[in-house]
Amino acid sequence: MDSSSAILFNYSKASGLLGKAFIGKRTGLLFEKKSLSELWTLLFKSQSPVVSERFLAQQIELEAQKRFINQYIGFLRKWDNPPEILVDQLKLVQLRNIKLIYSALSKKEEELPYIVDLAEFSSLDVSAWPNLELITKNSEFSWCREVADIHNQRKIEYKMDLQFLQSWWNQIQKYHGEEKSVQRKFFIEEFSLKNIIWALRLSVYYDYPKDEIIKNLLYVTERADLKDPVAAPVFEILDKRIDKWSDWEKWKYAGYLNQPQKDGSWKIDPVWFEKQYSIVKERHALRIFHEQSMSNAAFVAWFKIKSFELNCIRRAVESIRLGVANEIS
Repeated sequence: MDSSSAILFNYSKASGLLGKAFIGKRTGLLFEKKSLSELWTLLFKSQSPVVSERFLAQQIELEAQKRFINQYIGFLRKWDNPPEILVDQLKLVQLRNIKLIYSALSKKEEELPYIVDLAEFSSLDVSAWPNLELITKNSEFSWCREVADIHNQRKIEYKMDLQFLQSWWNQIQKYHGEEKSVQRKFFIEEFSLKNIIWALRLSVYYDYPKDEIIKNLLYVTERADLKDPVAAPVFEILDKRIDKWSDWEKWKYAGYLNQPQKDGSWKIDPVWFEKQYSIVKERHALRIFHEQSMSNAAFVAWFKIKSFELNCIRRAVESIRLGVANEIS
């Protein structure tokens, strides 16, 4: 289809899918289920497979992810030439795929791990398993030809993250007008917050000092500093005490923080922060989807919304398996 016809057709389809999605008020339905089989039936409108709980948990997540990505690829195929801004949304999925492959090889696993099939939108040749050089030969990860020992896995994944982020950032600079504005805003907001959450985790859970946190930050320019759009926000919090509320109460993102206890005690909770931010991000994406219905930005927003739904499904699976409440808000 030509661009205008594809957008019109796809937007109608995307709207219908969101109407059935577990987002907004419907998110709570996920956390009402008491068993994984009930959750399966809610999500897929069929009887759950008769398998172990552990395997069923994996199958729920994999099936939900597969359906989401297949729906999105279905949209892309309606265009004669799908817009790069929309194809780019799959880059994060491809990054996860190569990390899973590399991790499996570093652990000397014999079977190819489950990865998301991106069809013609993947540059990885998974049929070449377990030959890493051939798998990555025609991809942006062609430099990744050998498997280092498991102790260096984090370094390789960090290099992949940086390459992915910087490549996507450079691609955004090629966009024009509203597409560039929307995509740039989504990008900076999403990855600067991911940096903040990562920094909080390193500080709270691993007691990393300031200089070590900086070394682990993602960036899109030459280095992680105050000039970098996704690293700069982290520098605002590096000197704040993680157990002193007064250091944080006037912070730009204070609304996402857990509140002090009745006795005044407090320590920042990275998990709480991440959950609250994800809710705000979903609402922002929903607004973009409805306000810019006849633009590519609507499908970028759709992808973000469905990613949020997938994360909620994962949390629901986890809460059922652990037998604990896991409220979304």
